[in-house]
Amino acid sequence: MKTWQRLMLPVSVLVCSCSGSSSQTTPGTHASSTCGQTCQDAEVGYALDDTIWLLWNENLAGQPSGAQSKTVSCPLGGTAQITGTTGVASNGIDTAQLTLSMQNCGNLNTGYSLAFTGTVTWGGSFNSSAGNAITFKSASLIIGGAITLYDNPTIDETCAVSLTDTYDKTAAAQSTWLTGLVCGRTVSL
Repeated sequence: MKTWQRLMLPVSVLVCSCSGSSSQTTPGTHASSTCGQTCQDAEVGYALDDTIWLLWNENLAGQPSGAQSKTVSCPLGGTAQITGTTGVASNGIDTAQLTLSMQNCGNLNTGYSLAFTGTVTWGGSFNSSAGNAITFKSASLIIGGAITLYDNPTIDETCAVSLTDTYDKTAAAQSTWLTGLVCGRTVSL
């Protein structure tokens, strides 16, 4: 039986185009004092990606591959029931075809404090020396909490989410590594 040989959590600098006439050109600096809809959607997309990778790293990385079924605690409360399959190929490519049934699954980072309720499918491949090819989708995800940037907007919506994570650890700079839709609105980080 193969076991997972590594932990993986994408590290990135979130660059979003927030409301206002100027855009962010240097990480950590922004001329606007508000986080408009584009900024909020980018943070929600990043938060969901970040939360799923954290659940992966804390509960599945380093575990035997194959069928998975476990209920786990989320960092800020709530739970996620994780079911599906995982695998490791002889060339080091990891695969995952998982369903996460989240119940008020809370997480926070420097840009958000959010909780998710709903079912998310998460599938694709990744390896420790290159990029991700992971998609995650939900037909109806409840998203609640706040974006902790600029004017700290509150998030309270239920909608479809469909994102693809192509983060590449070998790239000198990341560009459009997280793309898709949050509530029918485009996300591109």
